[in-house]
Amino acid sequence: MTFLMEQLLQQNFERIGARLTVREQHLHGTTMPAGTSRFDRAASFSIQVFEDSAGARYELVLDPALPPPRLEVVRIQPKERKLMIRVASAASNDRFQIECGRRRDRWFVAKIPQTKSISAGA
Repeated sequence: MTFLMEQLLQQNFERIGARLTVREQHLHGTTMPAGTSRFDRAASFSIQVFEDSAGARYELVLDPALPPPRLEVVRIQPKERKLMIRVASAASNDRFQIECGRRRDRWFVAKIPQTKSISAGA
Protein backbone atom coordinates (compact mmCIF):
# COMPACT_ATOMS: atom_id res chain seq x y z
CA MET A 1 0.00 0.00 0.00
CA THR A 2 1.38 3.38 -0.92
CA PHE A 3 1.85 6.12 1.64
CA LEU A 4 -0.63 8.32 -0.23
CA MET A 5 -3.31 5.59 -0.21
CA GLU A 6 -2.78 5.03 3.51
CA GLN A 7 -3.06 8.78 4.23
CA LEU A 8 -6.25 9.06 2.16
CA LEU A 9 -7.84 6.10 3.97
CA GLN A 10 -6.90 7.57 7.35
CA GLN A 11 -8.45 10.93 6.43
CA ASN A 12 -11.69 9.24 5.34
CA PHE A 13 -11.91 7.26 8.59
CA GLU A 14 -11.36 10.50 10.52
CA ARG A 15 -14.34 12.02 8.67
CA ILE A 16 -16.62 9.38 10.23
CA GLY A 17 -15.08 9.85 13.69
CA ALA A 18 -12.72 6.87 13.73
CA ARG A 19 -8.98 6.27 13.46
CA LEU A 20 -7.20 3.87 11.12
CA THR A 21 -3.88 2.17 11.72
CA VAL A 22 -2.13 0.09 9.07
CA ARG A 23 0.51 -2.51 9.79
CA GLU A 24 2.11 -5.54 8.20
CA GLN A 25 1.97 -9.09 9.53
CA HIS A 26 2.25 -12.49 7.90
CA LEU A 27 -1.32 -13.79 8.01
CA HIS A 28 -0.89 -17.35 6.73
CA GLY A 29 -0.60 -19.83 9.55
CA THR A 30 -1.38 -17.27 12.24
CA THR A 31 -4.32 -17.16 14.57
CA MET A 32 -6.02 -13.78 14.48
CA PRO A 33 -7.80 -12.35 17.53
CA ALA A 34 -11.55 -12.77 17.89
CA GLY A 35 -13.43 -10.19 15.87
CA THR A 36 -10.92 -10.16 13.03
CA SER A 37 -12.41 -10.21 9.56
CA ARG A 38 -10.48 -11.75 6.70
CA PHE A 39 -12.41 -10.94 3.60
CA ASP A 40 -10.42 -12.24 0.65
CA ARG A 41 -9.74 -15.91 -0.08
CA ALA A 42 -5.97 -15.42 -0.19
CA ALA A 43 -6.04 -13.62 3.20
CA SER A 44 -3.81 -10.82 1.92
CA PHE A 45 -5.38 -8.50 4.51
CA SER A 46 -7.62 -8.38 7.55
CA ILE A 47 -9.52 -5.57 9.23
CA GLN A 48 -10.97 -5.24 12.70
CA VAL A 49 -12.33 -2.49 14.91
CA PHE A 50 -11.46 -1.68 18.53
CA GLU A 51 -12.83 0.88 20.94
CA ASP A 52 -10.63 2.55 23.53
CA SER A 53 -10.63 5.75 25.58
CA ALA A 54 -9.82 7.78 22.42
CA GLY A 55 -12.75 6.27 20.47
CA ALA A 56 -12.96 3.84 17.57
CA ARG A 57 -9.82 2.50 15.89
CA TYR A 58 -9.86 0.31 12.81
CA GLU A 59 -6.77 -1.80 12.23
CA LEU A 60 -5.89 -2.87 8.69
CA VAL A 61 -3.30 -5.67 8.60
CA LEU A 62 -1.56 -6.39 5.28
CA ASP A 63 0.39 -9.57 4.57
CA PRO A 64 3.78 -8.42 3.18
CA ALA A 65 4.24 -11.78 1.40
CA LEU A 66 1.25 -11.10 -0.89
CA PRO A 67 0.36 -8.27 -3.27
CA PRO A 68 -1.63 -5.62 -1.39
CA PRO A 69 -5.31 -5.20 -2.23
CA ARG A 70 -6.49 -2.07 -4.01
CA LEU A 71 -8.74 -0.16 -1.61
CA GLU A 72 -10.90 2.71 -2.79
CA VAL A 73 -13.42 4.68 -0.72
CA VAL A 74 -16.50 4.82 -2.93
CA ARG A 75 -18.99 6.38 -0.51
CA ILE A 76 -18.67 8.32 2.69
CA GLN A 77 -21.51 9.50 4.92
CA PRO A 78 -19.99 11.52 7.79
CA LYS A 79 -23.34 12.32 9.46
CA GLU A 80 -24.32 8.62 9.47
CA ARG A 81 -20.71 7.68 10.40
CA LYS A 82 -20.35 5.18 7.56
CA LEU A 83 -18.04 4.61 4.65
CA MET A 84 -17.91 2.05 1.85
CA ILE A 85 -14.61 0.68 0.53
CA ARG A 86 -14.28 -1.15 -2.80
CA VAL A 87 -11.68 -3.92 -2.58
CA ALA A 88 -9.85 -5.53 -5.50
CA SER A 89 -7.61 -8.31 -4.23
CA ALA A 90 -4.61 -8.91 -6.46
CA ALA A 91 -3.81 -12.14 -4.60
CA SER A 92 -7.12 -13.89 -5.32
CA ASN A 93 -8.92 -11.75 -7.96
CA ASP A 94 -11.73 -11.20 -5.44
CA ARG A 95 -13.78 -8.01 -5.81
CA PHE A 96 -16.17 -6.85 -3.12
CA GLN A 97 -17.06 -3.95 -0.86
CA ILE A 98 -16.60 -3.40 2.86
CA GLU A 99 -18.78 -1.10 4.92
CA CYS A 100 -17.30 0.43 8.07
CA GLY A 101 -19.11 2.65 10.52
CA ARG A 102 -21.29 2.98 13.54
CA ARG A 103 -24.75 1.51 13.99
CA ARG A 104 -26.70 2.23 17.18
CA ASP A 105 -24.03 1.99 19.89
CA ARG A 106 -21.42 -0.17 18.11
CA TRP A 107 -18.73 0.28 15.48
CA PHE A 108 -18.72 -2.42 12.81
CA VAL A 109 -17.08 -3.76 9.68
CA ALA A 110 -19.08 -5.84 7.19
CA LYS A 111 -18.50 -7.39 3.79
CA ILE A 112 -21.08 -6.39 1.19
CA PRO A 113 -21.58 -9.09 -1.46
CA GLN A 114 -20.97 -7.95 -5.00
CA THR A 115 -23.96 -8.52 -7.21
CA LYS A 116 -23.27 -9.88 -10.67
CA SER A 117 -25.01 -8.28 -13.58
CA ILE A 118 -27.13 -10.49 -15.77
CA SER A 119 -26.29 -10.23 -19.43
CA ALA A 120 -29.17 -9.86 -21.84
CA GLY A 121 -29.87 -12.83 -24.05
CA ALA A 122 -27.94 -15.31 -21.92
